[in-house]
Amino acid sequence: MAERGFVALAFDPSYNGYSGGEPRHISSPDLFVEDFSAAVDYLGTRPFVDRNQIGVIGMCGSGSFGISAAQVDRRIKAVATISMYDISRVAA
Repeated sequence: MAERGFVALAFDPSYNGYSGGEPRHISSPDLFVEDFSAAVDYLGTRPFVDRNQIGVIGMCGSGSFGISAAQVDRRIKAVATISMYDISRVAA
């Protein structure tokens, strides 16, 4: 993506992967959507990022969280998903 001029930020959702905190390995749509907004907060502080052109790419379960984040955070201007899968619904 960088070769095409995009700034990319990859992160693990709260309490999963290399992200810290307890309890571990939970699936919380509310927290995961907040993670996307926190990423937008961070990107917006970078001087080389156009705040009017921030988008989300969600892979696997994060596809549904990216869509949910875009519904509540108007700073997200575009969404793309890959293998969208609603982990929370399946877990319920």
